[in-house]
Amino acid sequence: MSVKPDLLVIGCDPVGFEIAFAAAGLGARIVLVGQDWPPDAAHRARLAAVGATIIDGPARLVDARHVMAGDHRWAPRWIVLANGATRPDPGLPSGTGPVTLVLGDGSEASTAALAANDAGNRVVLACPGRFLGRFHRDSVAWLQLEMERRGIVVLEECGRLLGTAESPDRVRFEGGQSLAVAEIGPVMNCLPGMARLEGLDVGNATGGSLVPDRGLRLGRSRVFMVGEAVAGQDGMPPARNQAGLVLGQALFGKRDRPEARLDIRHVPSRPGLAEFGLTPDRLPETERNRYRILRATRASANPADKAALTVVTDRKSRVVGAAAFGQHASELVTPLLLLARHGEPVTALAAFGFSPAGDDDLLAQVARQPLVDLVKSPAAKRLMRLRRIFG
Repeated sequence: MSVKPDLLVIGCDPVGFEIAFAAAGLGARIVLVGQDWPPDAAHRARLAAVGATIIDGPARLVDARHVMAGDHRWAPRWIVLANGATRPDPGLPSGTGPVTLVLGDGSEASTAALAANDAGNRVVLACPGRFLGRFHRDSVAWLQLEMERRGIVVLEECGRLLGTAESPDRVRFEGGQSLAVAEIGPVMNCLPGMARLEGLDVGNATGGSLVPDRGLRLGRSRVFMVGEAVAGQDGMPPARNQAGLVLGQALFGKRDRPEARLDIRHVPSRPGLAEFGLTPDRLPETERNRYRILRATRASANPADKAALTVVTDRKSRVVGAAAFGQHASELVTPLLLLARHGEPVTALAAFGFSPAGDDDLLAQVARQPLVDLVKSPAAKRLMRLRRIFG
C-alpha cells in the first residue's frame, strides 16, 4: 500500500527543511526523511508543531514516483532531493606528469582549465559531452579559439573513461581519444555532481540525467533538487530563492516564467562567457520571425581586447537575451539584463551614461542597429523620396 503525502523531502539541507516547514504550515501533508543524518531537536519541534512526519534513516527511490522510507512505500505528489550531491569517481589517480587533466564539460571545468593554464601548466580538458553545451555556440567558438591559442587541448564528446587495461601506457576515452599515462599530472574532477540517493539509477528513474532546468524541476517528472544538489551547475543561482520556486510550483502550480526566461549562465574566467535569457541557439523554430538578432564584435591582435556581443530583441527592440565573450563578459551583459528586467528597448542603453569595463563600443554598436535598420527600411526610403519630391 502506498501512502500519498503532498511533499516528501529527502535530506536535511537547510533549504529542504525550510521547504518542508513552510509547506506544512500552509496545510500540505509533509514527510521529511533524514537520509544521512536525522534532524536535530529544534528542527523536530518546528516540524512537529506544523504536523509534518519525520522518518530517520535512508530512503530509496523505487522509480520516478515512489520512495521507500521507513516501513512504508510512499507515493508523494512531489519529491524534493535536499541531501546534497556527489561527483562520480573518474578512477584515475593523479600522476606526476607535466599535463593537468581536467574532466568535465561545464562552466566549472572551463574555468579550472583556464586557471591551470594561467599558472603555467599544460592542460588537457576532457569533455564527456559537448564543451559548454548550454551556452551560445558563437560565444563558445570565441573561447575555444582563445584556448587553442594558449595551447589548451579540448577533447569533446570523449564519453566516459575506459581505463588502461588493454594499453597500460595510455588512458583511453570512449570517443577514441587517448592520452599517455606518463604525461598525466594533477587530475581535476569537474564532472557534474549527481544527487546522492541510495539505490537510485538516475538515468532509468527519471528518463534523463539529474540536472535541473530553469525552474529547478526535472523535465516531466515531479522531482526537485535544492541546496547543495544544484550548487555545482552552470550559471548563477535563480533570482528568486529555491524554496519559493519549489513551493510555488508544487503547491500552487505556478512558475515564474519571466525569471526562468532570464536565467543567467556564465564562465567566470578571463576571458569568459556570460549570457542570459534567449540566445540564437534557444529561439523556438516556429517563433524566430518574432525576434531580431543584433551582433557586435571587436577583433584585435591583442588577445585581451577581443570581445563579442550578441543581443536578442523582440520586434519592438525590447531585450530578451544576450551572450557576451571577453575579459569583462559579466559586466558587459549587466546593463542589458537591467533593460530586459524592465522591458526597455536596446536603444535605451544611451541613457545609462557609463562604460562597463571599457566595452561601450560594443554596446553602442548594438544600440544603434535598430535605428540603422529603421532608416534603411523600405518605408523610410519611401518617406525620404516623398520629402525630396514635395520638399
